[in-house]
Parts: sequence; C-alpha cells; structure tokens
Amino acid sequence: MRLEEIAIGNNLTGVEPTLVLNVIAVRTIADGAVEVIYKTSDGTIRDRLLGRADEESIDIATVERPWSFDGDGEAFKLAFEAKRIDLANQAGISSCAGSAAMKWMQSVENLRAPGVDNF
Repeated sequence: MRLEEIAIGNNLTGVEPTLVLNVIAVRTIADGAVEVIYKTSDGTIRDRLLGRADEESIDIATVERPWSFDGDGEAFKLAFEAKRIDLANQAGISSCAGSAAMKWMQSVENLRAPGVDNF
C-alpha cells in the first residue's frame, strides 16, 4: 500500500506486528514520509513515522471470521459422536448397561442349586 493511500479511518496491518490498528490521523512529514497516529485494538493510541520502505508491509485489514462452516460434515459428525460417547462414559450413563448386566448375573446366581458351586 502506498503512503499516499493511508487515510483516516483505515484499518491497517503491518504497521505493528500481529496488530490491526485504526488510523486516527495522517500527517505528511516529507516526500516519502508520513506520521500515522493510530489506535490499537486494546485502545492504546500510538504514533509512528512511516517511509517508503514500510509500504511493502502495510496493507488494509480485511474482516474475516475466526471460524467458518466449510469443514467436512461427515468428519464433524464422527468426532461429535465420539465426544458424546466419551462424555456419557464419564457421566456414568453407560452404567445403565452395566447395571442390566449385574441384574442378569444376579438372576443366574439365583438359579444355582443351594449348596452347589456351579462355577
């Protein structure tokens, strides 16, 4: 982005590493040099002198979602089902099946003849 294209209200990247900033004021210092006064996303107001060498790194910030819906739906369903089973196991919901097995084992024990060890 050329220095002459920087305007008040622009959201820029490349002035500060990993930050998106909002331009509050732009003042031409000399041919090929401008002073930019800007606000960072945390509200801090700063200024910086930019020259022609900085033009390569400066760009207009584009708004992008931190998430999207373009993933594989089948993989999501598989992962969701695996997590559901894992949470059910942690919560003890699967113990319902275990209690049914225990009831069956007790009923088998009740079928034993008194005083005889069948197992």
